[in-house]
Amino acid sequence: MSDEKIINEKEKFREPAKRTCTVSFNACVNGLSENIIPPITVVSGGIFRRPPDPEKKDCRFAGWYADRELVKAYDFQLPVLADIVLYAKWVFVQEYHDMYFYYPDGDFIKSVPHGQPMKRPPDPEKKGYEFLGWYYCDVPEEAYYYLFDTPVTESISLWGDWKEQTRSKLDPNGAPTRG
Repeated sequence: MSDEKIINEKEKFREPAKRTCTVSFNACVNGLSENIIPPITVVSGGIFRRPPDPEKKDCRFAGWYADRELVKAYDFQLPVLADIVLYAKWVFVQEYHDMYFYYPDGDFIKSVPHGQPMKRPPDPEKKGYEFLGWYYCDVPEEAYYYLFDTPVTESISLWGDWKEQTRSKLDPNGAPTRG
């Protein structure tokens, strides 16, 4: 038997090369199509383990999808038969911060979305006092009035600032007196 014929006989019994498929992950982070998870190679007809969930600021990961429209969730138990791209679905999660307001006749809390300014609440009223505003900082020497157009990026405490109203002296008829 010639060497050529022996090689051809071996070819008959050799297992065919297994076809492989590439699975790519499009995480769509920061509005861009980013592949932060490297592609994996899977033998055609095989399955693969779900990768760790990616992370995105102000969002919750909601799964891998087989289509760009994020309608068909991918089933990781299905065999891979061709190259595929999986797309990350994100749900926006708004972070809130608490604004604590303290004043003598009661306290209250308002929640504000991160990065948004706090709408100034109505001024509280206290008989015999004028409300001057809300100040920030619990060290009176370092206190300053809070600017309500400032974007809120953390929870903070504000205290009401009051000034006692002065009364003018009145005569018996209720008219102000001089001196």
